[in-house]
Amino acid sequence: MFTHCDRCGNDHPGQLVRHDDGAQEALCFTCWNPIRGTVKVLNWINKHGKLQF
Repeated sequence: MFTHCDRCGNDHPGQLVRHDDGAQEALCFTCWNPIRGTVKVLNWINKHGKLQF
């Protein structure tokens, strides 16, 4: 489960992303927005911290 943003600790991560080096992060919109062009969104995270398929 993804219950917080891996960068800022926000309680509402919104997307699971992969960087060019293969690292994955769960990010809230605020942290994802500035880097959205450099990462690939793998999946969206719902308000309960689960991936939306």
